[in-house]
Order: sequence, then C-alpha cells, then structure tokens
Amino acid sequence: MSYAEYATFCKLMGYRVEETPHGIWIGPSHGFFNRVPLYETAPPTKDELRTLFRRHPALGVHYAAEPGSRGKVSHNYFVRDRNYDLKTLDSKGRWSVRKGLESCQVRQMSFDELHRLGMPLNLDTLARQGRGDPLFSDPGQWARLCQAGAKVDGAQVWGAFCGDELAAYVVFIRVGSVVNLMYHNSRTSLMQYHPSSAVFFTINQMMMQTPGVQAVYNGPEGLTTGEGLDRFKQRMGFTKEPVVFAVQLRTVMRCVLFDWGGRRVINALGRWLSGRDFYQSVQAVLDIAAASQGL
Repeated sequence: MSYAEYATFCKLMGYRVEETPHGIWIGPSHGFFNRVPLYETAPPTKDELRTLFRRHPALGVHYAAEPGSRGKVSHNYFVRDRNYDLKTLDSKGRWSVRKGLESCQVRQMSFDELHRLGMPLNLDTLARQGRGDPLFSDPGQWARLCQAGAKVDGAQVWGAFCGDELAAYVVFIRVGSVVNLMYHNSRTSLMQYHPSSAVFFTINQMMMQTPGVQAVYNGPEGLTTGEGLDRFKQRMGFTKEPVVFAVQLRTVMRCVLFDWGGRRVINALGRWLSGRDFYQSVQAVLDIAAASQGL
C-alpha cells in the first residue's frame, strides 16, 4: 500500500518523516519515532531499523504488531459495517446523534475556514483534557496543519455548526481503502448540543457508503488518557480489534534502562513528574519497551 499522501501531510506539518515499505515513521516525539498508521502491523525489518537509527538520534521506535507478538496488548477502533446507521449504535449513542443532528448543521469545511474558526475549540479541548499540545495551541503550528490539509489530496475537514458557531470538527485523510480520523476538537460551551456525535456519525455513514472504502479508523485505546474517549468511540459504533504495540530501543538505551538501573531512576522521578504530559508519555512508552523485551 502507498502511504505517499499521509507522508506528505506529515512532512508539510513539520514532522521528520521516513517512508518504508511498511508504513511511515514520524518523529522523534519524546525521543521516539512512531510508525503510522497504527493499524500497519507488518514487522519492521532490520534494515528499516538500522536506517532509522543511523539517520536520526532517536532513543527508539514505536510501532503496531500482530496479536501474539511481544509488547503491550491493546486495541484499535474501526467501523467496517457498510450498513452503518443509527441502528448500529447503542441507545445512548442513538439519542446523542439524534440530539446532535437536530441541533447542528454538519458540513464539509475548507481548511482556511478551519484555520480561522478552530483555535478556540483546540484550546477548550486541551483544557478539558488537562494537557498541552503546540500543534493545536501555537498559532504557527496550527497554520501549518491547516495549510498541509489544504494541499494534500484525500484530506478533508468536516464540522458541526450550532448556528454560525463551529462546535466540533474532525480532520481525516483517506489512505487506500481506509479513512483515518486524525484530529477532533470541540467547544466546551456547546457540548450540550452533542456536535461531536453528529459529525462522527455523518462522516462514518458517508465514508462507509463511498466506493472503495472498507473501514474508518479512529485510533487506538488511549495510552495515557482516561476512559471517556474510549467510551465515546464505542458509543459511535467503533469496534475494538486486538493489536500489540511494541518498542525497539537503540542498543545503548536498552542497556541503560534495563541493564544499568536507569529505569529505577525514571520511576523515582515519577513522584515529582507524575502529573506532567511528558513524563506520562515517556512512562507509557517505556512500559511498552519492557513488555517488548519480555520484562
């Protein structure tokens, strides 16, 4: 499968990107390269890993693997039902979608419109989730994301509007037969109108009726987030499919962390850093690394 458009999208957003036959690697984030899409489970070859470690000062690489592989057992969320409609959802999901469609207008937006209207939704979402992300809070990075979306074939943004006010949006990109839902943010003051349910339902139903589309992908179970987002995905008709997440460390880092006691130092730092995004993300990746080593 070709991931060229996905790779271009990431490059235009400013990520370092390495393209391989088994997906694309972006980063480094917190010292690690991540392979995307996260449903690509072919094992990376030794040549791929050697190239990444030779070209970049990464601590390690993070990727999805087949169930049964060494690593952290998790799940990816997909819609694959071509007959996706309200009957696909549970009772709470149906109620939420009906409420959203009654209260909001869902339509495709331009990325220029998203650039103008989206920042308040970004900041609201980051505040609700108690995290920071310059991709959505820094005006320069936000402009770069929107410019990337406008230039890449297959990228779209759809929004739910309450009157003239943007209440929720979803950015997605089609890669072959799979629609990848990339980014979703919403306005806190308008959540009572269920705009997120309306826009997700509309996209899922539209895409599953599009010739050539076999699935809509909505990411994995959260590694560091709470259960609320997972419940929302299931309520919107996404089903869980098993996957394993694995981490391969650079040789010297593997020695430092697991042979020379470095992991104990990181765990001790958790008493001071446990509430910070960086520590939580690194800790989650290192837990996967330990599972990948069979520790």
